[in-house]
Amino acid sequence: MDPLRYSADILDSLTSGVMVVEVTSQVAYVNPEILRVLRCEKGQIQGRLLVEIEGLSELMLLINRIRSSRPISTRSYRQYEIQVINSSGDAIPLGASISALTTSDGLVEGYVVICRDLTEGKALMEQIEQSRKLSALGTMAGGVAHNFNNILGSILGRTQLLLRTDDMERIRAGLKLIERAALDGTATVKRIRDFSRKRDTGLPFHEADMRELIRDVLAFTQSRWKEQAEAKGLQYTIATRLEKVPLIMGAASELREVLINLVLNALDAMPHGGCLEITTCHDRGKVLITIRDDGCGMSEDVQKRIFDPFFSTKGMAGTGLGLSESYGILIRHRGQITCRSGEGKGTCFTISLPLADSWETLRMPTRGRVLLVDEDEARLETLEDVLITEHYSVDVAIGYRDALGRFMAGKFDLVVSEMELTDSTGDALLRELRLLDPTIRTILLGEGLEENSAANLCLPRPTTFDVLLQSIGKVLESKR
Repeated sequence: MDPLRYSADILDSLTSGVMVVEVTSQVAYVNPEILRVLRCEKGQIQGRLLVEIEGLSELMLLINRIRSSRPISTRSYRQYEIQVINSSGDAIPLGASISALTTSDGLVEGYVVICRDLTEGKALMEQIEQSRKLSALGTMAGGVAHNFNNILGSILGRTQLLLRTDDMERIRAGLKLIERAALDGTATVKRIRDFSRKRDTGLPFHEADMRELIRDVLAFTQSRWKEQAEAKGLQYTIATRLEKVPLIMGAASELREVLINLVLNALDAMPHGGCLEITTCHDRGKVLITIRDDGCGMSEDVQKRIFDPFFSTKGMAGTGLGLSESYGILIRHRGQITCRSGEGKGTCFTISLPLADSWETLRMPTRGRVLLVDEDEARLETLEDVLITEHYSVDVAIGYRDALGRFMAGKFDLVVSEMELTDSTGDALLRELRLLDPTIRTILLGEGLEENSAANLCLPRPTTFDVLLQSIGKVLESKR
């Protein structure tokens, strides 16, 4: 048995693409699968330098980044998703693992790339996602129609009754019912809005070095400002002045998304080549990042609208979502972005972000931590939003058991519970919570409240937000 021949046969029979790249960037080996994906012959790839092979610029960029970073061992794999262009000009997404080939004394001799065509998987996932969205949309549409019919029927019927009476008490009671129906309508509208808009990603924030993020972004975009540009006979000069700045807090992937968008926009503004300058500095408790180009610039009217959703100066090629998304990401990071530009005078974007060590001081002091308990999610969301705007720290529990679990896991100053719960009553819940913490303050909401309730305060439904906020303040004040 010849081990070398069998090894070659095994590699050739794999359904994953295999490529061996020497440290000089010359391709030493490719198996049939990678040739199938790229739709080319072995002679078109094997024995050539990566830089000479059209469509593999992202792979070359990754290997160059790995080469310039600390070495990795043969047992250490790095997972990536890259895009290659086959001989037909089609973009193919690949899932790639890259490992280093090293000598016995640790010197890197080359790299092994194992890749898998993600085209079918991505298409299937998109179909599933689209089907899921359409199903959810149909379900939601039916529910919305039903809810609005009920709400409008209640409002219309109550209005017709009020038109037939002069009794002020009946009119006042009827108007309260109309108000309640209208509030239910706003909750339905909120659910529609939440469905249609992009939700907060909720990515965790960590300390980040903006200079490292900028270097990553320049590496990610190198194919645009170098390889592709040189192929078109264009010349871009990338100038960086990255002063050492304090760390910031943020989601690195989101901040990279912002910077990549600004860099690509700058390149688009210089269709005949030009200079892109990126700088960092520290000024009065902020990290400032400027991205300046000497491109075509923008008029004053365009500058006023660049952060508007769906506004684009690129015609059919643009979605108008890049800068609006970037704006939203920076607001989430408690940062700002400004633009200075003039027609024919280039454009300069300036991003400011707070320092990591000042992040906590930016938080509004809370007036107390409140646990809200209800089984009506729309009502919970509305009340949560109201309390957050009044600077309370809020947690929500859907039902009796969820409330018990959250209460035992955290520390609360106040519990506000609905009386009617499926597994028990709000009053029984509050009695049990008081056994766990005798100092807890409680408010009970609902109908048929008992005089000997365990709550510090009982409020009937419906209760206005003003009354509820005043009551919460008084109950918490009595604890101090």
